[in-house]
Amino acid sequence: MQKQQGAALIIVLVLLSVSLVIGMSGMNAALVDERLAGNYRASVQAQMNSDSMMSEIHSSMVGDLGENFNKLQSDMGEEKEKIYRWDEITALLEFTSTFDNTNKLKVKVKIEGEEVIVTTQDDGTNNNAVRETVAIYRKGSGGTGSGGDSGGGSNDNDSNSGDGSLSPFEAPVVGCEGVTSGSGSTISSYRSSDDPWDKDQPEIYAGPLVRTTSNGADVELTGGGQVHGGVEAIGKIYLNP
Repeated sequence: MQKQQGAALIIVLVLLSVSLVIGMSGMNAALVDERLAGNYRASVQAQMNSDSMMSEIHSSMVGDLGENFNKLQSDMGEEKEKIYRWDEITALLEFTSTFDNTNKLKVKVKIEGEEVIVTTQDDGTNNNAVRETVAIYRKGSGGTGSGGDSGGGSNDNDSNSGDGSLSPFEAPVVGCEGVTSGSGSTISSYRSSDDPWDKDQPEIYAGPLVRTTSNGADVELTGGGQVHGGVEAIGKIYLNP
């Protein structure tokens, strides 16, 4: 009989080894993607929590800006900067919160002359993701504030303040990470109680129709996308027909 060399066994073992390596690489890539997706989801949820905190504070502040300003000054005393727990600030400003888990929610208040700088921060409610939102209120400005996301964990304040400026929560379309409109889509506004919407004669919203709240958050219009109103971006505005 002809002597067998065992070549088939070697080839099968090589193929099995290659298949095992490819399979393990695919599993590792899937695990990494899952972690990245989870971290991104946690960061977005943290930013949404921070923005929601600021929205609740804003609703309370605009009720009587002068009185709330005095409450903060009286509580802080000689201090110019103080960090409050969420339950402390809700009790001080006397408003009801919708948050259940408030253990890692913080509010930093800083007084500079006639301005109150409020920073809300989710300090890790979702998988240790930290995000914060900044707003500036000026005494005698009629209760309006300006500001936005300060970049997630940073204490730098890049917000511009001024009398009559728009709160980041008063624009119909608000993007934390940016806004993109394309493929012929249209962002517009109209009064539904009147006639049906007419693309040729849309009702223009009084303030910015689209606004971003984060440093570097852009507004991009591509593929014929249109905005029938004002656009205000902390980042850049790209017009790519």
